[in-house]
Amino acid sequence: MKKSILFFALFLTILSTSLFAQTDGELENRIQEIRQIYTTVNEKVKNDDFLIDKIEINAAKKPEFPAVGVYDKEIVAHYTIGTENDPLEKVFQRLYIVHHYSAYQSSTEYIIDENGNLVFIFYTTGEGKEYRFYFDGEKIIRLVIDKTLTNNPVLEKEVLHTLKVLQTDREDITNLLQRL
Repeated sequence: MKKSILFFALFLTILSTSLFAQTDGELENRIQEIRQIYTTVNEKVKNDDFLIDKIEINAAKKPEFPAVGVYDKEIVAHYTIGTENDPLEKVFQRLYIVHHYSAYQSSTEYIIDENGNLVFIFYTTGEGKEYRFYFDGEKIIRLVIDKTLTNNPVLEKEVLHTLKVLQTDREDITNLLQRL
């Protein structure tokens, strides 16, 4: 009896380990796919293969914002034109946003796959802190903070607010740019 229980426990351990290894392998494959999308999109940016929309907020950089000083924002959208349903629809692949608040600067880069799914966000704060969000559908599959992979749920909860703001910015900007 003890041998069968021990064998069963060993079997479950091996099974669960192989299942998690397979899941880890699938996760790593998806991360590699996202990195390839990132590389491809940025190569197209360098080669001028996209149409570009650019919006500047407070382009004159006049200090007209109380308690903030000089505030400006630049939004650059890289896209192609045309989908199956709408030949004039903009298909965004990269959004790049830079915020300046006096001496403080932050930037956000959104990478979107050819199906319109957000796959990656790279956010840099004014203090130089870097956040990398990897997505599969609506789910965050990896979070890297300052080049450190984190699975810390408490830290991830603190970051969720930042992520929600970033996603809302992306949706607002995409909607605005579609109308231009």
